[in-house]
Amino acid sequence: MNHARKQLLASFLLLSFVSSCGDDIASSRANRPLPGGPSTPEVLPQASGQRSQIPREKGSPVLSYAEEIQKTLAGSLPVNLYRLVPEQEKDDESASLTVQSLGRPLVDCGGGTSFATITARIADCVQKNSDRATWDGTRFGVAGDGNWNLVAKTEAGEFWLDSLTKLIWSPILTPTNWCRASGNAQGIGAGATVDCQTGAGGTPSCDDGALDVVGTSVRWRIPTRNDFLQADLNGLRSVLVKEADGTGLWTGTVRSSSTDRREAWVYQSKEGILTSDAMTATKPLRCIGSGPL
Repeated sequence: MNHARKQLLASFLLLSFVSSCGDDIASSRANRPLPGGPSTPEVLPQASGQRSQIPREKGSPVLSYAEEIQKTLAGSLPVNLYRLVPEQEKDDESASLTVQSLGRPLVDCGGGTSFATITARIADCVQKNSDRATWDGTRFGVAGDGNWNLVAKTEAGEFWLDSLTKLIWSPILTPTNWCRASGNAQGIGAGATVDCQTGAGGTPSCDDGALDVVGTSVRWRIPTRNDFLQADLNGLRSVLVKEADGTGLWTGTVRSSSTDRREAWVYQSKEGILTSDAMTATKPLRCIGSGPL
């Protein structure tokens, strides 16, 4: 038997061995029982904290995806609280109770330089605005919403903390082009096709000082398209003030499929959808900040 045939035979035997082992592993996982239910596939640990978006009655606990799967397969999912099949009269976007419908905060709070931490600003807002300083996703939402805390209410607007990501969301800022909004200052070349070097880029809108009312230790940036999508799942559209004209807010993500990469993604908080526009267009924006909790 020549060398080439020996290599071919060895590869075939190895593939056969791996295939049989894979079957044994799959069989072992399929027959491994989960507590409280029949034999089900193993749930990976890293998935256990992901909040399920299954439609639910307001006030019912928010499940993780792992809990949803386990309860569904075990037949223990309470059908009066959670719905595998959506209902037309309940599972629409108006089902959640929003900050707007519950009553927006009225008293200025959390601003200035006298607070050392974000927690101290939140406490001040709770003291001055009571229940209007908190949005409880379990009580008021109908899916996997999280909790939001008012960090500050000032002349600049409302600042809210998403408790799931620990990021602060700023009020809507003055409309501008994408270069200025994002802080990008690249000239044409090296992958850039829009001239941000002369397009008012360089100093991000998030760093122009307008947001210093919650402290200079907070570091700001423009949200990406995925930041908006994550916050949307957490209840953003039930909490934050929406842009008045529905034109959408800049994201920091370039739309790669646009002609010559000249467009960026735009998040419309009225409908929770993504569109895009030329980077030279003028649109408002929000910023997200990281600060000492």
